[in-house]
Amino acid sequence: NLFSASEIRTLTDQPGNEGNGRVSREQILQGLRWLLLGDGSRGEARLLFHFSGHGDGLKLCPSEESDLPISDGELSEMINEFLPANATSTCIFDCCDGTKMLDGLLKHPIAFGTTKNLY
Repeated sequence: NLFSASEIRTLTDQPGNEGNGRVSREQILQGLRWLLLGDGSRGEARLLFHFSGHGDGLKLCPSEESDLPISDGELSEMINEFLPANATSTCIFDCCDGTKMLDGLLKHPIAFGTTKNLY
């Protein structure tokens, strides 16, 4: 009950998605941009990003096999650039190498203010 239906985006592998029913790299990145940028009316936002899928060497792998993986650095840069100053973000990575995702944010401690516990 923390989020209304309009505040939730879900991407799943199923018929009807792009191409063969698999989630693409661009769909994941668009969803993350939507989450981080919002509409500007969130006030003190609480954001949740949850990824369940395949990870490989600090990369999230879209289920669309022809896509390139999304790197830890790419995610970290996007969050550092777009996370609103008044927002709290929780990221859950249910995938291989998930415990090391967003290590790149350690280079940008300002993105998390005084919260530095990323694991």
